[in-house]
This record gives sequence, structure tokens and C-alpha cells, in this order.
Amino acid sequence: MRNGVFSDRHLGQHKVLGGPVVGGLNRRCRLTLDCHARMVDKANQEGCGLLVGAGDLFDVDDSDPWLLSATIAVLSKFRGEVYLLRGNHDCASDQPDHNALAPLGRIPQFHIIENPYTLVLPRDHLLHMIPYRPGVASEWIRDGVRALVEETSAGAASRTLLTHAGIYDDTFPLWLKGKSAIHVDELREIMRGWFIGLAMSGDFHTHRQWGCGSLIASVPNPDRVIQIGALCPADFGDKAPFGCLVVVDTESGSVTRHE
Repeated sequence: MRNGVFSDRHLGQHKVLGGPVVGGLNRRCRLTLDCHARMVDKANQEGCGLLVGAGDLFDVDDSDPWLLSATIAVLSKFRGEVYLLRGNHDCASDQPDHNALAPLGRIPQFHIIENPYTLVLPRDHLLHMIPYRPGVASEWIRDGVRALVEETSAGAASRTLLTHAGIYDDTFPLWLKGKSAIHVDELREIMRGWFIGLAMSGDFHTHRQWGCGSLIASVPNPDRVIQIGALCPADFGDKAPFGCLVVVDTESGSVTRHE
């Protein structure tokens, strides 16, 4: 099965270089939606059966109704099921439905992930999804993984972790190493403990990869970690390379990036 993953769309009515408003949406918002539509088209072309957003689909937690309508029109063109994780920009609090994604969850095609959740895919592949939570990222990610693994079969063919927290290494500047982010070595320790072959995350906007191991994790080999990145620049401080559509093939174990 091929699954498409994206992150940090930050759809919204940005004021800087917003441009003229048509139908309630300024030009910058319309251009961002166009980028999103092309990503959905690419996911369909790649034969993805599942599309997953790793947080921050919206830039604020109280998006305009006309932006919600336009977003639904774009995402509904995907031919399969759509799963959307809550990010730090999407949520007003950690209470149920208190986030910008909630209206989309009333549509059968869309599934909003507000709590840790495991999706069982063909060939015993498990996708562990852990949405953003306030607090120390390393703690809530570890707690979420532990809870999900305890609920699922120990004989899974492979496991993938998807979450919304910045990932950094020793080369990153100090200001990116806050409690809402996690060091790649600590994330790999979590992966090693529960036989997770691939971890992907939203939040930081620059695309980054560590390692090149296979998705299949029949033995502890936590080699591949991916910071997905923003689908297109969301802030003027964002640095290339930006995000993309990441296609994960659970049968071959391949992971490919499509700009």
C-alpha cells in the first residue's frame, strides 16, 4: 500500500503580501491552496490509498468558513481516506473538537486525530499517529508510543511513527532546541525500544532526513527519521529545502520524496 504524507500547510489569510481578496480569500491564500491541490493530484497519480497530514493544516485555530469550504473542496479530490493530525497552530486547546480541524471531521472521508491512534494497514503494517500536545515533546511522544504499542500486536511486520514536533540534532541553533522539539538521538532511542522502522514529523518547516534505512523493521534498525517540512514557505524565515509529498510504500519499504 502506498501512503502520502504532508505537513505544515498553514492555510490562512496571511496579511503580508496577501494581495486582493476574491470570494473571501486573499491571493496568498489562493496560491497556497493551489499548491495544496497539486499535492493532492500528485498523491492520486502515485496511487496513494491514504493521505495523512502531520499537523498545522491551518495557520490559526479559528479559520474562516470560506477557507474551510475551499480546503474541503481541495482535500475531497483525493481518492482515498484522509487523516489529519492536530498541530500546534490548529488547536485552541487539547479539549475535543477545540481546533480548526473539527468541522472537517464531520465528513466521512476525513478523520481528525486528536489523541494517539494506530491505523492498521495491509500486511500487518502499523501506523502510529501521535498529534501535538502542549508540554515536553520527548515525554508525550514516548508516552504515546508506549500506550499505542501496548494496545497492538507484538508481531507487526513494521511500524511507522507520525507526529508533530520539531526534530533537531547537535548542529541546530539553540533557539530550535526547546521543549516542544526532540533530539533525533532521543527519538531513535524511542524507535529502538519499540521496533519502529520510520519516524516522520511535522512542525519545523525545513525538510530534513537522517539515515536511509528501510521502513521494514523486523530487527531493531531505527535509521530513518524525516522532518517533513512545510509544503511551501509559510514564513519569510523558512529555509529551503521545503516540504513535499512523502510517499511510503509499506510493501517494498521504500520512502520517496516528491516536490
